[in-house]
Amino acid sequence: MGADILINNMDRLADLDEDTLTAVLAIYRADINEERTQLGDGQSHSTQDYFSDNLTALECYLDEVETQNSLARDARLAQSIVDAKLGDLSTIAEIAKEEAQAREDRAFAERLAGPNSVPRGAASANNPFGAPPTYEDAIEITSSPSLSKLAGLWVGTRAGRTLHPQNEHSDPNIEPEFDAVLQTECDSCGDLKSYFQVAALACNHQYCRECIHELFQKSFLDDSLFPPRCCRQHISISDVDIFMTKDLKDRFAAKTIEFNTPNKTYCANKDWGAFLMPQNIINNVGQCQNCQTATCTFCKNEGHADECAQDPNLQATLDLAQQEGWRRCGRCQAMVELRTGCFHITCRCSNDFCYLCGAPWKSCSCEQWDEARLTDRTAQVAAREGRRGDEAQVRHELITRHDCEHDRYRGVAGGRCDECNDVLPVFLYRCTRCGLELCRRCRHNRMR
Repeated sequence: MGADILINNMDRLADLDEDTLTAVLAIYRADINEERTQLGDGQSHSTQDYFSDNLTALECYLDEVETQNSLARDARLAQSIVDAKLGDLSTIAEIAKEEAQAREDRAFAERLAGPNSVPRGAASANNPFGAPPTYEDAIEITSSPSLSKLAGLWVGTRAGRTLHPQNEHSDPNIEPEFDAVLQTECDSCGDLKSYFQVAALACNHQYCRECIHELFQKSFLDDSLFPPRCCRQHISISDVDIFMTKDLKDRFAAKTIEFNTPNKTYCANKDWGAFLMPQNIINNVGQCQNCQTATCTFCKNEGHADECAQDPNLQATLDLAQQEGWRRCGRCQAMVELRTGCFHITCRCSNDFCYLCGAPWKSCSCEQWDEARLTDRTAQVAAREGRRGDEAQVRHELITRHDCEHDRYRGVAGGRCDECNDVLPVFLYRCTRCGLELCRRCRHNRMR
């Protein structure tokens, strides 16, 4: 059998060149397909199952060999590009000198021609597209940090170092001290990471690949973290693209649609509970693509032909909310409870509204805080900051800074985070303006 030959020669596949390996894999696949069609001729069911499982395992092995061969081919191509660039460094340096001299000559000629000459780079009848790209334009592309990190991740550290912008014209045998420059502390986990494993965000914080993955994955499950952000600035996919897997990108795209959909509907089958995409909802009935359950978009229960009845569980929740004084967000319909602070509510969907009436914040004439809550908050902040006896001043600061931007923090001993309510025994951040105490996750990734 061809399968037997494959099993006895698996170790030799790694020694084949690319063209030979491709041909051998095609032959083995043809043999496996032929043997699969012959199953059942005078064989018992158990024997058929045994050989069928073996053939399936061999097909999976061939798939893995092809995948590894493709990765090796890509790595060789990337290495060849790097080697070509290394070989051209001296030539590029000479071109750079010639380009610089040409620019100086052109500038001198323009000064001689006077103020009415056509500026360099401007379009004209003979050159409608303006000046061609300069040497610096090209070198900026080939020396981008992303290219350097891609090379460091997939080709090798030496290639990544060579393409690093700080090392454009250096010898490829990098000095040991240059490696120290390529060590960066991740602002999320605090670990020292290789330059190639860290992404710079818009707020100038540095996140390692593992922390980027963790933040995105948690944001898919917790709307208060979505869209992923740091220092209230959204994390652009372009800033972390080289670290994102296809699965993360696909889940981010799906979550973006879910997050931006008002009055969301989830599958009534509690075993799935998946979000129903708008395109899968017709005539107010959504069809789950996982279990095919139909869900009514009004009552959120299984689809029905008769008139939509009020959900008793939902009504019980609404009755309890009214009794406890909770407020429902007008955008995403989430229930919100105010524990402390003023009546300004920022929902996890980014909706800012008044806790008393539900109107957009500062569009109503409601009071902005409750006296009892303000008194409790004053006592809490005074106790935290060791300012007992100075409650009047603390109260005044809370009133004048109730719309605090929370942009100034200092580290304090651990305690309970005011945002997520988790207890951090060692360390918290305290806002120096309003006294809000936050954990690292809430300060950097949850505050909107």
